[in-house]
Amino acid sequence: MESVLNIPAHMDYQDRIRVLLEKNVGLWDVFGSCFRKGSSDATIRDYVRNPVEDLLIQYPHIRCIACNGRLAERGLSES
Repeated sequence: MESVLNIPAHMDYQDRIRVLLEKNVGLWDVFGSCFRKGSSDATIRDYVRNPVEDLLIQYPHIRCIACNGRLAERGLSES
């Protein structure tokens, strides 16, 4: 989000959330649960995806969905 919305890297969490809300940007986790050793997304295993269909039904005015990695993109495309 830093580069897409020009958010300074040093901005604190609450200010980042404020900027996202001002720009009508929502964050959503592709995975409802998973196993991950450490903090690296590369170690994500045994994930259960959140149904994107439900998100789009609940929020029909969504115009764009962007993924922040290949695994999220793969999880989203399993719909």
